[in-house]
Amino acid sequence: MPYVTFVPQAPMGESADPGIFVQGTHVPAPLVERSGIWIKTAGSAILLQQNYRLSTCDAPLWLVVDDGGLIFEHRQMKVPLKKGECVVIPPHTEGCMISQAKDSRLLWLTVEGMLEVTLLYMTDDSDAPVTVFQEEPFRLTFAAESAPEDFLTLTVGEVDVSAITSDRVEMKYILHLRGSGLETQEADLATEAERVEAEPPSESLILYFTQPGEETWDIARRYRLPRAQLMEMNPGLEKAEPTPGQSVVVWHRQLQA
Repeated sequence: MPYVTFVPQAPMGESADPGIFVQGTHVPAPLVERSGIWIKTAGSAILLQQNYRLSTCDAPLWLVVDDGGLIFEHRQMKVPLKKGECVVIPPHTEGCMISQAKDSRLLWLTVEGMLEVTLLYMTDDSDAPVTVFQEEPFRLTFAAESAPEDFLTLTVGEVDVSAITSDRVEMKYILHLRGSGLETQEADLATEAERVEAEPPSESLILYFTQPGEETWDIARRYRLPRAQLMEMNPGLEKAEPTPGQSVVVWHRQLQA
């Protein structure tokens, strides 16, 4: 069974026509680089073969199916994926493949940046807190369609810090990426309007189905009706309050003879 290697490198290998692969690398300006996060690479692929091998990545890979469907395979596991679904592949994972992928489209996005970490702790020989500041580089791959000029916001959540030894700590956290951009499209606008005669109105009414605990006063207040007018449209309510689920007329238009 022939396979083609791809993502995030260019396609290589055993098929003469693996598909259409587009990927770009973005070199951020110094000001953007100092802001802490930027798009490094982004790509998409239109797959023309049934079977592909996925190259090993040095960062988490979020692979999303933008159109069509396929089956993700790793060892004995097979996961069907349809349009709008994605799979997260940990870094340095080998042996990943996809099958039944013909005519599907995939998207991926790689984000790089610098995470500023400030650790505040207490020592045994002092009552004064001690702080340590360090910048940690990171690289993540998100399943998204974006452009280098889009605005990205990265937030850190669910931070958990635990001591490993007397001089080492382990920090776990989740990064949330939000991107926004501007896309222009052509649209048809109405420039002229023609006045036509409207169709004659028909007799109509609006029903409201009561909720538990509601009385006629509550219904009249909800629709800003005089209670007397509500009772006039619903003569049966004069004897007893409505029961839950009972239909009540709250608007009635009658045609004049």
